[in-house]
Amino acid sequence: MLAFSIDYYGIFFRATQSVELFCTY
Repeated sequence: MLAFSIDYYGIFFRATQSVELFCTY
């Protein structure tokens, strides 16, 4: 469960970063 949570957090963080980059662009 913890590993899944970490993986989900990583994906969420990456998605947020991608959105920020897109907004900045």
